[in-house]
Amino acid sequence: MCNSSPSYSERSSHLTSFVILFIHANTLISLLKVLDTSFQPFDWGAERKMNVSVQTFLQRQFDKRGLKISLNGDQPWDIQVHDWSAMLRAFLRGSLGLGEAYMDGVWDCERIDELFYRIAGGSLPVFVGLAIQTGTVFRMGKQSYAYRVGQSHYDLGNDLYQKMLDKRMTYTCAYWDNGAKTLDEAQEHKLALTAAKLHLEPGMSVLDIGSGWGSFIGYLAEKFGVRATGLTVSKEQAAYANERYKDLPVTTLIEDYRAHSPREKYDRIVSLGMFEHVGGPAHRIFFETSRRLMKDSGLLMLHTIGIPGKRERPEPWMAKYIFPNSEIPDPVDIACASRGLLRLENAQNLGGPNYSKTLMCWLSNFDAGWDSLDHSHYDERFRRMWRLYLAASAGNMRAGNMDVWQFVYSKLKRPVID
Repeated sequence: MCNSSPSYSERSSHLTSFVILFIHANTLISLLKVLDTSFQPFDWGAERKMNVSVQTFLQRQFDKRGLKISLNGDQPWDIQVHDWSAMLRAFLRGSLGLGEAYMDGVWDCERIDELFYRIAGGSLPVFVGLAIQTGTVFRMGKQSYAYRVGQSHYDLGNDLYQKMLDKRMTYTCAYWDNGAKTLDEAQEHKLALTAAKLHLEPGMSVLDIGSGWGSFIGYLAEKFGVRATGLTVSKEQAAYANERYKDLPVTTLIEDYRAHSPREKYDRIVSLGMFEHVGGPAHRIFFETSRRLMKDSGLLMLHTIGIPGKRERPEPWMAKYIFPNSEIPDPVDIACASRGLLRLENAQNLGGPNYSKTLMCWLSNFDAGWDSLDHSHYDERFRRMWRLYLAASAGNMRAGNMDVWQFVYSKLKRPVID
């Protein structure tokens, strides 16, 4: 059922899985009292008492849910805590505090992906920390905020992404199900799979909304002889794409898709991995804009992460450090947003495991290329932040809580107005 104001999940998908929704008042009060005493000079007895109390409390949450995760254990997915007082303060701040604590070296884990795989699959209740950004959901649909993610994430530096991604610089889920052995092969298979659904002919015009470094539009121009335009909010991406594909009929513009006004409408529109930045309030606008830009005989291909049954509230740590103004949609919300504008012709779930494997390849490439990056620009705190982002995302995808969808739409001859 389509609602004008969809409800938001009260859980976050990533780091908040460490923290407990219902904490008995007397337990919390006793922990806070112990924490207070830890700040008294030379009170080593209080410090030891705090360490034992915090470790016992946190371990109990894992044990009673059968997660088989130990604090300072010897399994590769066990959490190694270096500072118990800082861990408790981080715990009480929710995912933002826990993520920042990892960045600061308060805790470690050899296999963060396996840690989050177990947490995500263990139904561990969560508490959304005090630092949650309640206004993000309502701001993300505004054009004035569209360029923020470009500046904070995609403009970090092309050198970083060249070390991490495949040879085409494709920053979306690869496709491994047909036997790909390497990341380059899996990304090539994904591009081929996607292109096949567009029924392209030489000379067609294609618009890519959120075209990144131009991997897909470059691929389409090379393989199918189409003319392609890419839209991005990243200066770094546009500069790279325009230089790399300068000998092909491909152009990348720095422009918000809602402001795009071409002389002619497009035969095909694609959007791979951008819809997560649109936000619920603007889902309908995305489809209205796609319809406006598309010929009557056109097709739209939408590739997006989706969480069944709920639209995922922006997670505080991810929202602050990785993807500001982002929100993972519910496929039902997508159907409601396109209703009366476009006809769904095809839907395929590529599955979370495909993305998990992709993310682990990115993590491996990042680690392998770390020493050759400029550490005056990417410091140790950044390294830990980026590894946490990639590994935690891989674990959540592996647990099956999120999917990767491809939807193909045709244009209704006459839109239906509710």
